[in-house]
Amino acid sequence: MTTEHMTPAQLDVLCELQQQLSAGRMLTHLENLMLPDMACMIDEMRTLQKYINANGTTYQVRGKSGDTYSRQRPEYQQLNDLRKELRQMRKALTLDAVEVPSAADAFFTAA
Repeated sequence: MTTEHMTPAQLDVLCELQQQLSAGRMLTHLENLMLPDMACMIDEMRTLQKYINANGTTYQVRGKSGDTYSRQRPEYQQLNDLRKELRQMRKALTLDAVEVPSAADAFFTAA
């Protein structure tokens, strides 16, 4: 996993993700490959959210007839698309993190 393309903010998010996911278990090779992308996406999502908070989700344009119309900001659509992708990545990470109970687990947890 190379991280030379990542900004300091993205590296901070990556470190945070690695600490949270590796608590009590080893990260798989696939998880280690997925986490830098996820960190970049989270950092971008945070940046877009700050922009939307400051500027709103729509902007006004004046048509040829002189009427004013509201349009959705492209940044808002990007933010929604990122959220959908991150949900899918989180779902994949959490499904892989669920351990299937073994016979030994059943033995030790039996009352």
